[in-house]
Amino acid sequence: MGGNPMTEAMVYDAYLGIQANGACLALIYDLPGCFARGLDEHEALERLTASIPAYFAWLRQHDDYTPTVAGPFRVELHERQRTKQDDAYATGVFFAPDGEPVSNEDLDWLLALLGWAYADLRDRMQAQEEVDLHSAGAASQAPLQRLVHLMAAQQWLLAMLSEAPAPAPTTQPSLATLHEWLARDIPAQIARFQQTDETARQQIIERDGVRWSMRKVLTRSILLARDYDRILAEVFGAR
Repeated sequence: MGGNPMTEAMVYDAYLGIQANGACLALIYDLPGCFARGLDEHEALERLTASIPAYFAWLRQHDDYTPTVAGPFRVELHERQRTKQDDAYATGVFFAPDGEPVSNEDLDWLLALLGWAYADLRDRMQAQEEVDLHSAGAASQAPLQRLVHLMAAQQWLLAMLSEAPAPAPTTQPSLATLHEWLARDIPAQIARFQQTDETARQQIIERDGVRWSMRKVLTRSILLARDYDRILAEVFGAR
């Protein structure tokens, strides 16, 4: 990141995961959880730039120490990689920053962001009646079913650095189970990462031809949680 915010645009490096159909996921590693999608590279990068003010506003909702950042902002494409057609979160690619060791400060910040993202999701769920979670949402998929997919995906992601990743649930959990997962399991996972040592924070492993690191797992986990909160916001309408 560079430039004088008083006279020049603040510049962020952008990373693109490009699917087989040309659709792109764009993200900023300096702003974990700041992302955008587009039908092509230009649209994804344009939307990524436009998403930065909302990202800082989200940080201010949770962190009183986040300054008001007015911009202007600009993103520069730093790296692009091809991914699978259905890899909406670029889990199959390993960007250069994914290989960087996670310092104690990095870990505290990444876990804080993950906790905030899930606190938002929990609050949104608690604001709805069960009938709303079962009603049809976008793409004819009920919000409850979306949350089931989120739970399975997040459990899979957070277990990538374990010796034996947990299998995805085989049955659909109840609404109570999902609330319990958000209230108990996510904080437990965060606590588990807080207790990792320096070796684990530097480790890069390979599973089924895909490389994983702690930075990659946490970055994608934050992205996943924020994206599902966005999806439910669209289904339910802004609070």
